[in-house]
Amino acid sequence: MRFRHGRSLLIPAACAACVLAAVRAAPYLADVPVVWHADDRRDIPQPTPRDPNVVAGAVDATFFRPLGRLLNPARLIRKFST
Repeated sequence: MRFRHGRSLLIPAACAACVLAAVRAAPYLADVPVVWHADDRRDIPQPTPRDPNVVAGAVDATFFRPLGRLLNPARLIRKFST
């Protein structure tokens, strides 16, 4: 009995969700002038030099990435399925 009651409420809930989605739909495009080109005449600024942290990169590459590969559940499933 309880299962039927839950199923009978499913259809009105789905209809209500559809109506609410239609009411909340985004408005159509507004009538505004179309931009046909981008103004890209400005110079690109020079990138700032960066000093990479070699120790942190080495620790990440030698410890954390292999540990992440070892404990990755999707990788384990693929390994056992083939």
